[in-house]
Amino acid sequence: MADFACVVCGLRPSLGRSYVDGGCFARMLGDLCVVEWAYGYLGAQMQAPLPAWKPGTLHRAGESRPPLPVALHDARVDIQGKLGSWARLIAEEANMRGPADNTVPAIALWLRAQLHWASDQSWVDSYAAELADLRKTAYGLAPWDRARQDLPLPCPARGCGMLSLSWYSGSETVVCRSRLCGHRMTVGDYVAAVMAEWERQTAAREMATT
Repeated sequence: MADFACVVCGLRPSLGRSYVDGGCFARMLGDLCVVEWAYGYLGAQMQAPLPAWKPGTLHRAGESRPPLPVALHDARVDIQGKLGSWARLIAEEANMRGPADNTVPAIALWLRAQLHWASDQSWVDSYAAELADLRKTAYGLAPWDRARQDLPLPCPARGCGMLSLSWYSGSETVVCRSRLCGHRMTVGDYVAAVMAEWERQTAAREMATT
């Protein structure tokens, strides 16, 4: 068990064998989801027409419109490059196969699956900071409405068990989308459930190899 403060926020105790606490782990998971979504969103914004010059504004002859599509393209290249770099580092250090291909959806899916392993590494603070920077840069170029991220664990509410949990960016609550349920839980509770499932799977694998 870890006995030191989270290396990302420095405020709360780290969780289990991880270097981060539950809230920062959830934020990294959310940032991975949002950055993947933002990659597609920026691509769609590149296809949108640029706003016309407003009547009455001063426009010098030969002056070009702001190069917004170029900035959006560069941000997408940056997302793919940095996520790919983290995937290569993790695959090499953990001695495992990398993502199925070099597309952002495949890389992000793989990185989410390896987030528990990454959270046990001392460099996870750099990983968290880069994910946050990618999200902030993308949002600064083309702000979006709140994004919904569907989560992989089934709803823990009695009688539900459906894969219907979602988290909305900026919210501290995870909700069940099922109309028959509507269960709500804190992000911290969800992360605790994720970690418990991770520990259960790890123990099962260890027992299978002994």
